[in-house]
Amino acid sequence: MPLSAAQALVENEVRSILPAARPSQEVCGLEAAAGRVLADVIATDRDQPPFDRSTRDGYAVRAEDVGRGASLRVVGQRRAGQAIEQPLRVGPGQAVEIMTGAPLPEGADAVLMVEHVRASEEDASAIEPETGRTLKPGDNVVAAGSEARRGATVLSAGQRLQAPQIAMAAACGRSSVAVHARPRVATLTTGDELVAPGGKPPEAHQIYDSNSAALRALLGEAGAAVAWSGHAADDRTSLRDGLVRGLSEARLLVVTGGVSAGRFDLVHRVLADLGAEIVFAGVRMQPGKPAMLARLPANGTSGSRWILGLPGNPVSAMVTFRLFGAPLVAALAGDTGWQPPLALARLRGTLRALPALTRFIPGRIVPSNGEPEFHPISHRGSGDVAANARANGYAIVPESDATLEDGALVTVLLA
Repeated sequence: MPLSAAQALVENEVRSILPAARPSQEVCGLEAAAGRVLADVIATDRDQPPFDRSTRDGYAVRAEDVGRGASLRVVGQRRAGQAIEQPLRVGPGQAVEIMTGAPLPEGADAVLMVEHVRASEEDASAIEPETGRTLKPGDNVVAAGSEARRGATVLSAGQRLQAPQIAMAAACGRSSVAVHARPRVATLTTGDELVAPGGKPPEAHQIYDSNSAALRALLGEAGAAVAWSGHAADDRTSLRDGLVRGLSEARLLVVTGGVSAGRFDLVHRVLADLGAEIVFAGVRMQPGKPAMLARLPANGTSGSRWILGLPGNPVSAMVTFRLFGAPLVAALAGDTGWQPPLALARLRGTLRALPALTRFIPGRIVPSNGEPEFHPISHRGSGDVAANARANGYAIVPESDATLEDGALVTVLLA
């Protein structure tokens, strides 16, 4: 099926997961909250800002006094964090020196930037706005409560916490937050040709298993914890044992290899024996064409479980996980706002489209004169781990008879 159809089916599964996900909760300090999913709302404990705040170093003034060509007498100073022991008031023709972040004194309604004034030659305690300078009430000032009123919800349950959200929680006086527990995901690699790194060296007909390590990294980035990781040989008994074990450990099992149409690609057949329902099998994409998703329906003791089958070639596995696995993990984590990591860049080079496949071409996004450019990397197919390690994204070439020419704007799936 087309890639868009497979993604729509994944979205349907996500919608079925989210209302019933209800992951367990735990309290997490802000220093460890990055990447976690918020389990409760966060509301402001006071107006933000709590006072009319200057956004510039300069002078708090009455806007109507600026532009008249008269000097302004400086009657005080206010800096950020300074305790206000006695009130300052700005009257007609007066100014208070003020620093960025400090509260506006009474009577002032604007801030004249320090760059726009000069010292009066006639009065050491006065300043003169530069000729022609005018101000409007509110210039260079953030009004009290204009960012958020006390008690307003500023972060909602289901949001993934990154630096901006963590800063917001801290601005509300929170040192810790309630977050969803990381979803437990199981992984299973398949193939007689694979040998685990760090153990017995591979024989002439074998290769190191890179998919297990890649899946652990991808799941960690997606906010999941690996509940169990196994390997199955290319026979039905070993594969069945691995699938049953993985599904007993987690609601999502990610399998690499064995999902194509070869004689020893057995995942489809064993899943059928286990009573799994195929959501989709085979996607018009390159790499990743054999990708599949299956669901094991709920029974009396457990809810629905999912099996994501990824091709065995490492690049295929990584691309298809980012497209189909990451949204499932996000849903199981209670994340209601997941979006694929996409960027736009100017193509440097040409890319050939195919009439029946969406292509994902590895390359690098690099800055150039303020605009990101995408430079394709020469590679030897979906098993080329070396080329993939040099890439930081994949240009998406839609199904077409055309060719993307140099200078075209391309969408890039970030690696």
